[in-house]
Amino acid sequence: MTDTKKVRIERENVTMRLEKRLLEVMKGLTEKKGMIMGELVEETFLHSFCAVSGREGQACASPHTVAGLEAIDKLKKTHRLDYDVHDCYAFVDTS
Repeated sequence: MTDTKKVRIERENVTMRLEKRLLEVMKGLTEKKGMIMGELVEETFLHSFCAVSGREGQACASPHTVAGLEAIDKLKKTHRLDYDVHDCYAFVDTS
């Protein structure tokens, strides 16, 4: 998005439960990027709507730079986030 374009939006408060280690990684990423949690969720989710040209249904755009991905890997190690994207289908909530 350019600095000149402004998109007026309305936000609503939501309550959700997230896996504890994932939440810690997300908190660290919001601090690094200087954004609030809702902005991180919006950015990530909106990017997931954008297919990589020629790989529709196989890959989507990422909002993260190479440096951002390196920071995410470091945060994942720090918070012992040792599962991958496909493991979420097998989550069993023990709280």
